[in-house]
Parts: sequence; structure tokens; C-alpha cells
Amino acid sequence: MIQNKALLQISSLLLAAIMLLAYNDDPPTGRTGAPFDGHCKDCHSGNNPGGFNGIAAIIGLPDTIMPNTTYPLQIRVSFTSGNPIRAGFQLVVVDKNNINAGDLAAINSESDTEFMNDREYLEHRPAKYFSGGPVSWDFNWTSPANALCNTIKFYYITCLLYTSPSPRD
Repeated sequence: MIQNKALLQISSLLLAAIMLLAYNDDPPTGRTGAPFDGHCKDCHSGNNPGGFNGIAAIIGLPDTIMPNTTYPLQIRVSFTSGNPIRAGFQLVVVDKNNINAGDLAAINSESDTEFMNDREYLEHRPAKYFSGGPVSWDFNWTSPANALCNTIKFYYITCLLYTSPSPRD
């Protein structure tokens, strides 16, 4: 058994990168805000004229992470200020050496995985519209067979957007 507190450090919640145009169907890989990645602002220019702010969370991580076990998880995004129209996300899971940790799996067509620099990323496909409450994406994560020094980091970023998809999206 690997204890969650020693194994899991949920890191880097960066929220509210705003722009007129968004990558609705396939965001660029490697924009989680992790130390080895860029973030949403690399592609989304502009500021935050809508005053958006929000909360993102990974739902379903247990207190104890077992090796080589599949966990059904969810990333949930809600806004706390402003009136964004939709949200998107990107997520990566690494060990203490920033090497891919475990396996991410989309469970429906609302998200998908891509690899870059030997790391697996999960991202929205497409961004989701807010309709009176939070938006969420379900996925599976299979923990590694052995965790290097009991450290796993989930890096994720969400973008709150105020536009509808454009032809470029």
C-alpha cells in the first residue's frame, strides 16, 4: 500500500486563461502549467476582461493509492465569478523526476489522450458549455506498478472561455 499523502501531491491549479479564440476540439499538447510545460496563455492571448475565476478539482482519488490499480476519476470545473460560456482542461501525471506515471484513459469522446516527450496528456474534446452548474470530464487513471519514491504529481490546468467556438477552434 502506498499512502496517498506520501504519493500524491496535486499541483498546479492554474485557472482562467482567457481569449477570443480557443482550441475547442484539440488543444495543443503540453500546456498543463507543469514546470516542464507551458500553459494556456501560450496560445490564448489577452487578459481577463470578464473577471472570471473558478475552481477545478480532481474527484475520486482515494486516500490510499494501490499499485497497478485503475481509478475512475473526474475533473470538475466551476466558476466563482464572471460569466464564462465554456471551459476546457489538460492534465498530465508524473513522478518526482517528471517521468510519466501510470496510464490515463479517456472513457468517452469528451476527452482524449496524446503523448509528448514520453508523457501522456488527457485533454478536453471539445470544451464544454456551462449550463447552470459545473462542467466535468470522466476518465480512468491506472497507477504505476511501483511509484518512484512514493511521489506522484497531477498537473492540470483549466481555461474559462467567454466565446463560442469559431471556425479556427
